[in-house]
Amino acid sequence: DAMNGYRLFTARGVPVRLHWTFMVVMPTVLAASVAQEGWGSLGWGLAEIILLFGTVVMHEFGHAVTAQRYGIRVRGITLYPIGGMAALERIPESPRQEAAITAAGPLVNVLVAVVVFAFIYFTPASMPFSVDPFHPFSLQEVLENPTLFSRCISFLFKINLAMGVFNLIPAFPMDGGRLLRAWLATGSRSYVAATARAVAVSRVFLFGFLLWGVLTLNPFLFVIAIYMSVVGQAEVAAVRARHSLAHLLAAHLLPQEPVAVEPETELGELVPWLLEGTTRHFAVLARGRVVGLLGHDDLVRSLGREGGPTVTAGAVMRAPVLADPADPLPEVARRLEEQGAPAACIVDRGRLAGLVSREMLAALARQLDPAAD
Repeated sequence: DAMNGYRLFTARGVPVRLHWTFMVVMPTVLAASVAQEGWGSLGWGLAEIILLFGTVVMHEFGHAVTAQRYGIRVRGITLYPIGGMAALERIPESPRQEAAITAAGPLVNVLVAVVVFAFIYFTPASMPFSVDPFHPFSLQEVLENPTLFSRCISFLFKINLAMGVFNLIPAFPMDGGRLLRAWLATGSRSYVAATARAVAVSRVFLFGFLLWGVLTLNPFLFVIAIYMSVVGQAEVAAVRARHSLAHLLAAHLLPQEPVAVEPETELGELVPWLLEGTTRHFAVLARGRVVGLLGHDDLVRSLGREGGPTVTAGAVMRAPVLADPADPLPEVARRLEEQGAPAACIVDRGRLAGLVSREMLAALARQLDPAAD
């Protein structure tokens, strides 16, 4: 939990966490609001954040609960400053299942918006609300509500309607992009080709957000465009790798002669290996047992600090991702992605037999030419 963020609660076996970036950005935003508008804005600012991310949680639980009904385990929901993400154990390649899981999120938002609007509509005239259902992205009128309660109800309607509509834009990683892929995959296209075509469509919206950001001088739109670009390319690469490596096992990458170090090894001793360039990651062994992994980036970052060459491998190693020779390579790739690790250690009957790095998997996937699937 420390690496993923602060756990808020668990529901239906799904932990909900605040990512550490959320805990840095949100107080900064509140402080800026107070500095600009005074302490009177603090109550509304807190209510706005709670309602916004409460809506995000409901949206993500729409995905999570539907996935569970298809027997797919949900590892957790993480809240980021720009939204939330439900981590599923796997993304189903059945177009019907992917469409159902994807559509459940926006559907929850639309249903909440309908219920809240019905409450507003049938509320007595003595409790007025300022709400225009035809302008879901305009929040200025929310501030025109006379009380904090009416402002919160109006905002709850607006944010659910906006989130439901915005997420249906056919661009990765939004729900509309996944619905587009599911629709494309129902035809003659393979899942790989459907993903590539859906991401290509996403680029149109990417440039649209960039242009909109330039015209409105809105940096948030640039963040969205960059995020769309990175996630879209990662999705294509992940799907291609998964398909091209589907019939291969970790054992197919053996035999190897992985470089292993002890926890007491000083990082300066590894500089010759860096210069040689053939070894990027190092397994850390204690009494012949794998206890950690020293990734290339971790090593370079530590060496660049003052006193770095005298730091020991045990001080900067990360928890190892272990793989059995019989593990399918797509499963190894999934675990690497899930834990954000650069490589996995192949352990055969308690002995280190090799390393499986992200670079190796990507290079192998490219050589197998998954685009010709």
